[in-house]
Amino acid sequence: MHSCDSQTSLRQNPARVPAFLLHGLPGIVVAFCLVLAGCNDTPHKAETDEPLPVTAVKPERRNVPLLVESTGMTQAVRTADIVARVEGTLQKIAYEDGALVQEGDTLFVIDPTMYKAKRQQAEATLAAQKAVRNRAAVEYARNQKLYAERAASQATVVSWREQLSNAEAQVAAAQAALTQAGIELGYTVIKAPFTGRVSRHKVDVGNVISPQTGTLASIVSQDPVYASFTAPADSILPLLNSFDDAKSIPLELAVGDGPYSIKGQKRAYRARCGLRRVLPVLLALVVATAAVAVPPSSSRDGKLTLNVKNITVKELLQTIEKQSRYTFVYNISDLDPARRVSLSVTDASVEAVIAQAIPEVTATVRGTQVVLVRKAADKARPNVKITGTVRDADGVPLVGATLIVEGTTLGMSTGANGEYTLNVPANGKIVCSYLGYDSVTETVNARTRIDFQLRAAANSIEDVVVTALGITRKEKSLGYAVSKIGSDDITNNASGSWLSGMAGKVAGLNLDQSAAGPGGSVRVTLRGEGSLSYNNNTALFVVDGVPIGSGMDSNTSSGSYESDDAPIDYGNGAGDINPDDVESISVLKGPAATALYGSRAANGAIIVTTKSGRKQKGIGVTFTTSVTFDKAGYWPDFQNVYGAGDFRKTTINTGHMTNGLNPDEYSFYTVDADHSDTGKKVNAFHSRYQFGEKIQGQMRYMYASFDPATGTYTRLPYEVCDWYKGFFRTGVTYTNSLAVDASDGHGSSLRVSVKDTRNDWIVPNTGFSTQNFTLSAISKRNKYIEAGLKLSYYRKNSDNLPVGGYSNSSPLKTLLWQPVSASARDAYNEWNSGRLVDYYSGSDSSVKLINGSMDNPYFIVYECLNTQAKDRVYGNASVTGHIIPEKLSLTVRSGIDFSNDFRTQQKPQYTHAYLDGMYREQTIRNIELNNDFLLSYRDTFGDFSLNASLGGNNMLYKYHSVRLTANMLEEPNVFILQNVNGKLDVDNLRKTKSINSFYGLVSLSWRDMLFFDITGRNDWSSTLAPGYNSYFYPSVSASVLLDEVFKLRNKAKWIDMLKIRGSWANVGNDTEPYQLLGSYSNSSVFTGAYKLPGSTKNYRLKPENVESWEVGFEGHFLQNRISFDFAYYSSETTNQIINVPSDWATGASSMVINAGCVRNEGIELSARFQLVKTKNWRWNIDANWSKNWNELVELPPGVNVWQLNASNTIGSKVFIYAYPGGELGRIYGYGLETAPKGAFYYDADGHKIDCSGQHIVDASTGNPILDATNLKDLGSIYPQWKAGLTTTVSYKSLTVSASFAASYGGKAYSLTNSILSYMGKLTNSLEGRYDGLIHPGVNVSADGVYSPNNTITTDAVDYYNTVIYPRGNTESNVFDTSYLKMKELRVEYSLPKKLCSKTKVFQNVSLSFFATNLFCITNFPQFDPEVASLSGSSLYRGVETGAYPMTRSYGFSLKLGF
Repeated sequence: MHSCDSQTSLRQNPARVPAFLLHGLPGIVVAFCLVLAGCNDTPHKAETDEPLPVTAVKPERRNVPLLVESTGMTQAVRTADIVARVEGTLQKIAYEDGALVQEGDTLFVIDPTMYKAKRQQAEATLAAQKAVRNRAAVEYARNQKLYAERAASQATVVSWREQLSNAEAQVAAAQAALTQAGIELGYTVIKAPFTGRVSRHKVDVGNVISPQTGTLASIVSQDPVYASFTAPADSILPLLNSFDDAKSIPLELAVGDGPYSIKGQKRAYRARCGLRRVLPVLLALVVATAAVAVPPSSSRDGKLTLNVKNITVKELLQTIEKQSRYTFVYNISDLDPARRVSLSVTDASVEAVIAQAIPEVTATVRGTQVVLVRKAADKARPNVKITGTVRDADGVPLVGATLIVEGTTLGMSTGANGEYTLNVPANGKIVCSYLGYDSVTETVNARTRIDFQLRAAANSIEDVVVTALGITRKEKSLGYAVSKIGSDDITNNASGSWLSGMAGKVAGLNLDQSAAGPGGSVRVTLRGEGSLSYNNNTALFVVDGVPIGSGMDSNTSSGSYESDDAPIDYGNGAGDINPDDVESISVLKGPAATALYGSRAANGAIIVTTKSGRKQKGIGVTFTTSVTFDKAGYWPDFQNVYGAGDFRKTTINTGHMTNGLNPDEYSFYTVDADHSDTGKKVNAFHSRYQFGEKIQGQMRYMYASFDPATGTYTRLPYEVCDWYKGFFRTGVTYTNSLAVDASDGHGSSLRVSVKDTRNDWIVPNTGFSTQNFTLSAISKRNKYIEAGLKLSYYRKNSDNLPVGGYSNSSPLKTLLWQPVSASARDAYNEWNSGRLVDYYSGSDSSVKLINGSMDNPYFIVYECLNTQAKDRVYGNASVTGHIIPEKLSLTVRSGIDFSNDFRTQQKPQYTHAYLDGMYREQTIRNIELNNDFLLSYRDTFGDFSLNASLGGNNMLYKYHSVRLTANMLEEPNVFILQNVNGKLDVDNLRKTKSINSFYGLVSLSWRDMLFFDITGRNDWSSTLAPGYNSYFYPSVSASVLLDEVFKLRNKAKWIDMLKIRGSWANVGNDTEPYQLLGSYSNSSVFTGAYKLPGSTKNYRLKPENVESWEVGFEGHFLQNRISFDFAYYSSETTNQIINVPSDWATGASSMVINAGCVRNEGIELSARFQLVKTKNWRWNIDANWSKNWNELVELPPGVNVWQLNASNTIGSKVFIYAYPGGELGRIYGYGLETAPKGAFYYDADGHKIDCSGQHIVDASTGNPILDATNLKDLGSIYPQWKAGLTTTVSYKSLTVSASFAASYGGKAYSLTNSILSYMGKLTNSLEGRYDGLIHPGVNVSADGVYSPNNTITTDAVDYYNTVIYPRGNTESNVFDTSYLKMKELRVEYSLPKKLCSKTKVFQNVSLSFFATNLFCITNFPQFDPEVASLSGSSLYRGVETGAYPMTRSYGFSLKLGF
């Protein structure tokens, strides 16, 4: 410590001084040497010590010394006791007793072995906790963004908040432990606190010493040594008066045997004197007289004025010493002299300055000496209980914010309302932090309540998404479009399939849904149809990084129109995923996003990430139960004005006008005179049509009029019975699930979930039950290796699945033809009574309700059973080695997807088309194995960041289907294969396919604002020939953050992020197995003969090629209150693998070639608005809109048209065709004949009227003419655009959300409309009964002259039945499928966590009520405008072949967390 170079007087209490200083105390003599230079008062430099020669000179002005003698004493300014701060064995004494040591010299060394080990353990613990914290931060950031976009559940976000808060607290604790370990290790070396002499040591090597040992040795300083004395005033005053204008006073100090030089007070001078030796210390003069003290100019009455920036503590103390009368005494171990401080004070006491600048020490002023001593530990000070809240800038509570007492490991996280309670030292500070927000530090200062308000950090948009191969990326770095869906959007869906929950949530996503049974299949496509091979257009499903099967396997290849062996909807593979296990879903739309998956994902991918165990230590249990009621909510527009009958003239005039004037009355039966209430015979006049009498309260013989028990007939009211709606019942689904997750807090976690679902559907005696069991285990014992296992088991059982469509296997066909004079209950009674068997056997000759060409609907659903028992196991096991933690890692993974599906079908005796009964067993077994590795490296080089990955994959797929059918049974209704009458029909199919792949990814970024990705994958497919089976798929993408490049946030703080992106990719699609070589099959006609293959195979097939590019623009504003994403894409699919007709001269009817080109272009727009965000209220809106342009560019030479859905042509009346230059799917069919272009007629006023396109009407009947020759283009089956909107309003713990979906354009043919309309069962056939109508159009004469039609129809029944609505009039039965649906309404209340905590049982409780399909605004007249029809194992748009009603679902769900 240096003394002050000022004239300020310093006084202090005597301290212990070395003996050599005490010897000179009695003889201190102070000599003031006045340097006088004539009249000149300017001081001169000190002369040298050499003797001056004696020479006679003229008189001159010279210095005359003024001597003042006084007695005083000297003392050392600093002394200290050396003590131990830690316990241990003294290993070394590093000084000699009485030696002079320098500040920082080692004095004692304690054995450091134990403390080194402790520090190493603390370092390892900190590294492990940081790894846990980093993962929790990534997951929380990802889920926070997903929740903001309604792509993750609130419970998940809160869970990750808690995990992150706990992890941060653990990191802080580990950091504090490491700091403490470092301090303790440092304490093992005891150093000199200042320069001085050390006394004799009081301990020896080998002793165990500790803080309780006391003083080990003492040290006193020799720099400076103070001399204090008293001088008489009459001697001092003349001296001072002589130097009024002098800046310093030169002087000499004589101690004992001689004078010694000292420094001046303001400027350095040295008086000439004969020094024999100089004290090796700096001596400071202290003048203590009553009236002479000269204060410094920068200090007034001990007050300090300072303004310093970024200087060290040591420099600060030196500055104070120079500007004041104070000197500082301290132990170097009590403070950090190198720590930098900034300070600005005015007229502050030295105590206040030290308290502000060096708060860890206490300043005690002893005269002019300031002693600095380190404060006692904070734990010894009284604590203050602090309460408060943490909110964002809008006042919204932040749940899971972290509060830590600065410098300690004390901390906690905020609760559900952002509240906290924390015990803090009275002089402590609280640091509040929250991911994505700037931290805030508050000093307690005796307060008991501190509320924090955090502002979002400028760089808080760090959302992460799961991309191809399970690689997690920052969304801002992606050069392609990715959409996300959270678990809430999936688990909250009340529809039969979780896939339906994605409807309207993702721009560019299209869902074709089957209406053929419970849990119906959903076909998922992205950005249009690109392949002529229809089933190659679906998206790939990937679960936890491993592809799984998502398709359908049907019981037949037939269509769903008029087939005795119609397809059954067993559900598709993607529907087997348990939505309760889904954490999030990423939708990768373009080939650039999925290029790393190669040929399998040419049409996009759905990346499903399942839940893992918790991150924080402990066990959690979640139980969820729900009940959902399904009710058919939408019906055709039935008419109730006219009853059953057929009043067309041709019918009435052939025996049904008994009195010759009026048609006979309706009667279901022929009632003889003995049983007739009038005593006259009543002839049966019954029809399944509804062109009968007008209902006016009359009584008629209806179906229920006959009592089989008594054989009597009773007239009943002539009315429209509940013939259709009454068949359907209210379905119910019960779901119960239990999930247990646990963690040891060190990286190992476990999650086990079970779920049971039981469904009774709206069709009687149909439904299913499913069970899901999922296991997720992750073990991370150190920073170098981690292992994971995810395994799911799925079981589905059904005693009966209904058949949809228009076939004799489906109850729908029978219902459509059900006479309105009988109710559904009548049909049930007919079946339940057993009379059907009597009818067929001939023992009952009464009239059968359902005619002989169809089966009773209850007979179908109760006796024609279709069972299913499916077992499926899928999952993966992986091991990741972190070769260089945080830089280089290697992951090895094996995945499996195994499925065994056993099905039966049975048809009892007398079933239509199976009069002797039928029984079938079908087993479908498939397995897919994926083994892959991924070597990943990431590093930062200055402003550049590099992420690189290299991997490989082997995929092996095996499929085996065996179908055994007994088409006739020997014994009636004995359903076993051994009961076959004749021989079994055997259909056996095996397929094997393998793909080997290598792939790589390089991702570069510059300053986290410019990003560039390049990927490549090479596949070798077993389905293609050597030389053609290797194909390389590259992709390039880039993105630029404009806000960072142009520093937009500095100019417009409301801009959070602006990004432009672009990508290009070239991927492909291989083919099915066995397309290269022909195979022979057994002949069913000639025994021992074989059939040639019907298609010529092509050994030179190449994979389909898809080349695409995409550009996008993305923005976030006002702290994410407004966000949008715009994308434009274009893709072209060439080298299509298709079957085309060939000349029979080749020996086959077709051949497989590469040809054809399909182009898709589109626009996608999504936006999010946080309209309200306050403490209690939140209102969010998510919207999306997309449009796709599809074009078939070319077909192979000689092929002029391409047909889709060839099995559902409605008897060759409806065709889905594609012509070059048009869309890949337009409806073609027949319609009414129209006047050609240029046709005209003259009206009554002689004006020429253009009648081009008007219907041509038969002038004799008034009916238009049906043209059954020329096909008409009736429109595209695809919508012009689709949109979706989800809005969520929250008030405290209450949340109300509603989802809407809309579609504009697109056409579909409705068979249901045709059947019901031409039978007169809908209101569209009411006009003109029975007085006729005039159909708008023109008549044409034999010579081709046109005139307006004025002919009234002669027979309205014939008009509707044979011309307007028959199946052959495709045009009249094609409708616009535009719609606006309210997909779902949900109300959820979560019990406040404060109340949950009081129960000491529940962590969270939530109750929700929901409803789906509350309204649907559409011009499509029958059921659901989104319906698709089954054809084999495919779903096709554009043709409705008999669908079940669209249901409304209502229900509630209870979720309990323990």
